[in-house]
Amino acid sequence: MGRYAISDLHGCLHLFREVKEMLSDGDVLYVLGDCGDRGLDSWRTIEAVLNDPQCVYMMGNHEDMLINVMRKWYEVFGDTEQEPSVIESFLLEDEDGYLLFRNGGGITFLDWAALDVDSRRYYYNALQLRPLYINFVNDNGILIHLSHAGFTPPMNESRDDLLWNREHFFDEWDESDNSVVVHGHTIIPHLVNYLEMNLCSYIDGGHIIFYANEHKIGIDCASAFTNQICLLNLDTFESMLIQGDDNE
Repeated sequence: MGRYAISDLHGCLHLFREVKEMLSDGDVLYVLGDCGDRGLDSWRTIEAVLNDPQCVYMMGNHEDMLINVMRKWYEVFGDTEQEPSVIESFLLEDEDGYLLFRNGGGITFLDWAALDVDSRRYYYNALQLRPLYINFVNDNGILIHLSHAGFTPPMNESRDDLLWNREHFFDEWDESDNSVVVHGHTIIPHLVNYLEMNLCSYIDGGHIIFYANEHKIGIDCASAFTNQICLLNLDTFESMLIQGDDNE
């Protein structure tokens, strides 16, 4: 059984399908959040990952924003059907809705709201159950920490920290800790800027970055803009850059 990670698909359903073609039966794919928003197939990507038994779909800050708007929706409308114009007005007039809209999630929410009553409830409930943090010991005896935004062990972070925090980039790593943190959330060029290059162990082709003496690995390669995704083997730390078709 192989264990792999990707992050920040952001609506690139075609990249998810290409990743799936690289996996074998029995492999596990950890998807570190932000499956929707910005890309062309935002809601369909969320559906595909959530309903794939090979995937462990984790919470990202974009899922968190979407859930907040869904919750507001139920507070206002319950399970009643609404006209598209009412849905759009709700999205833009609600504070959480406008935050989601500004971050590329407007179409994501509208596609969810257009579902039938039972499907809306199913996805609302299912998204809330996405884990914030997972750890396991890999085949080489290394403790792997997975979360969307990353952190510095020991893990005592809040929900917001695990989804949004970037301050941990500058933490010193306790070298008595041999674990490895894998995260998305911050695209590689921005992470390089945060770390001022000299703090990075190395950057592999612009799609993956090792830092904190190679104890932290960032794998967000801005898929919605680059048409690329990084597939990381969590046992060997070998990575594969998957390039989408130029016509996608």
